[in-house]
Amino acid sequence: MGPNNPSGTSASGSSAVSQQPTRVAYATQPNIQKIEHISSSIVKMKDTLDDTNWIVWRERIHRIFSLCNIEEYVYGTLPTTDPLLATLSLADWKANDIYAQVLITMNINKDQMVHISRLNTAHEIWKSLKSIHKTHDYQVAIAIQHNLFCQCVSDGDDIVDHLTHLKK
Repeated sequence: MGPNNPSGTSASGSSAVSQQPTRVAYATQPNIQKIEHISSSIVKMKDTLDDTNWIVWRERIHRIFSLCNIEEYVYGTLPTTDPLLATLSLADWKANDIYAQVLITMNINKDQMVHISRLNTAHEIWKSLKSIHKTHDYQVAIAIQHNLFCQCVSDGDDIVDHLTHLKK
């Protein structure tokens, strides 16, 4: 089979063997290997998550997740394995998930810990932080919009002065 012959048959009419490797999806469990993190230099960002910096913090931490190869644990796309099928895989999954939890918790301030106490996986921690701060972002946006709409001038006010000086 070639670029000029998409049918998969050779010039003689016989069937050609595909040169592409076949993909095999795991039937019962993924092949989980422990992530090597002993020499990882990315543990703590300069600015930890607080009530005011979710958008910037989220963008930075997404890149750390990717670089440290823990996205599947944080976003919940890699399920836990059945402990009866592979004890080693389950142990590696737990170690990798704890590594992801440590990366998150080392990058939030102490006030944020209230949102994640008693959560058991990196995915649960991430969902909690995301839901708290998305709501907060929305509330801030509404407050800013409200303040903008409430900026009114009265008859006789100097528009330039009104726009350039903050009302208290």
